[in-house]
Amino acid sequence: MKNDRKRTFLLITIPILALFVCFNTIPLIRGVVYSFTNFRGFGKFDWVGLRNYIDLFSDARVGKSYLFTIKLAVVATIVVNVISIILALGLNSRIRAKGFFRGAYFLPNILGSLIVGYIFNYFFTYILPALADMVGIEALRSSILSSPSKAWIGVMIVCAWQAVAMNTIIYISGLQTVPEDVYEAGGLDGATGWKQFRHLTFPLIIPFFSINMVLCVKNFLMVFDQIMALTKGGPAQSTESISYLIYNNGMSGGAVMKHTSTVGKTNRLVLVLLILGLSTIAFPLYLTIVIAFKQPSEMTNSISGILSLPKTWSLDNFREAMEVTNFWRSLGNSLLISVLTVGLSILVHSLMGYALGRNKAHSKFYNFVYLFIVSGMFVPFAILMMPLAKQTAELHLANWAGVIILYVVFYMPMNIMLYSGYLVNIPMALEEAAKVDGASTWTTYWKVIFPVMTPMHATVAVITALAVWNDVMTPLIIMAGSGENTLPLAQLNFQSQFGTNYNLAFASYLLSLIPILIFYLVCQKQILNGVTNGAVK
Repeated sequence: MKNDRKRTFLLITIPILALFVCFNTIPLIRGVVYSFTNFRGFGKFDWVGLRNYIDLFSDARVGKSYLFTIKLAVVATIVVNVISIILALGLNSRIRAKGFFRGAYFLPNILGSLIVGYIFNYFFTYILPALADMVGIEALRSSILSSPSKAWIGVMIVCAWQAVAMNTIIYISGLQTVPEDVYEAGGLDGATGWKQFRHLTFPLIIPFFSINMVLCVKNFLMVFDQIMALTKGGPAQSTESISYLIYNNGMSGGAVMKHTSTVGKTNRLVLVLLILGLSTIAFPLYLTIVIAFKQPSEMTNSISGILSLPKTWSLDNFREAMEVTNFWRSLGNSLLISVLTVGLSILVHSLMGYALGRNKAHSKFYNFVYLFIVSGMFVPFAILMMPLAKQTAELHLANWAGVIILYVVFYMPMNIMLYSGYLVNIPMALEEAAKVDGASTWTTYWKVIFPVMTPMHATVAVITALAVWNDVMTPLIIMAGSGENTLPLAQLNFQSQFGTNYNLAFASYLLSLIPILIFYLVCQKQILNGVTNGAVK
């Protein structure tokens, strides 16, 4: 029986490890090799030694791109974590409609970065200058996206607007792990307000702070979608991120409070501030809906004209947008890719998480495999971009099937970390009891462990589905030239052709947002619980 268990774990580990190596490690190695050649993505190539690195460090454009990316990552990480901690404290306090506010503040995280970027592009180009002209702010009378010195601020605002949602939920998860008796003991010693947060709350949520810092830096260093939607690297290449530069050159040619009167007033103030804060989320959605239903003749440059309701609520823009973007075909591709990716991820990642989780503590081999796969979380897609495009073409996987395989590999590190962490809560006694009844390791997994891990399956499904549905870069690189689009990719192609027709464009954006909004409204509780469980584990 012991040999059967060892053999089963090896049969699980080796094929999945081979898949990871094939589509993560090998492309990474190929990318390093290509860096010493004159390879341009196709055809033959010659060795050039260190010439590329010499050119790299002498190219002012590359240096400018690195400085912009680092500046954006540092500033956005600080802004996002400060705002997220404040929001988490407010949303964790004793306020009315706590569930509603948590759901509303998480909404930006489920919206596609590309679509959000297009909406904010309109805001920065037309609405903000109109407001500045009305109140007399000279510095904002022209779009900040057209200024080489200010455009990065617009990119940072959009990145932060979306990132705050996930970080807030993670901080809320951390706050819920702080025992109430800690605050009671601190209260006896006079620790309230800022002192309570500084000396009690923050030290106990340091692990969650570390998670958020790492996730923020990692995501902002790889920013791509927002650049595509807002500036396309301009003006004057001032907002070219590292990922965008590689793509453009290589692929295109609180605290628990006591019930006192003072606290009651504080909570009412928190409630008012949270309601006011919702305007930053509701306004972009309102703007999208209003413009989508308007006719071009109703569009003006005045604030009243921009924000006014349509004279007639016509669906003409939506019908035309559906024809132009081949909406139903793109929707079908997105659904196919998302559903198959989620299903395969749950099956493959839970198996690997089980094999590694049960063995890494006492086996150097399994511990190495675990650390090796989890380290893939920090490999930027920009490094793998060109090698993967070539490799999938060579394997005839430059299609939706190739995209699904890559997604299963890309999300493997995070999901395996979640599954192996969750296994700590599943006692070995369950497996030992099944063993006594004569169950094999396979039978034990499918009939005992797999059902018990249902909460983590939900977490993995939610996190993976949201990421896959909104992703632009992977299908853009792999499916280019195939004639097939996902919904985000259809919007990218649509924007390049019809971006100046704002009524048609916003109708198209709204069509793309509707499926994920419906998913969120129906599954809001499960989504928030899933994300919270993932953060805690």
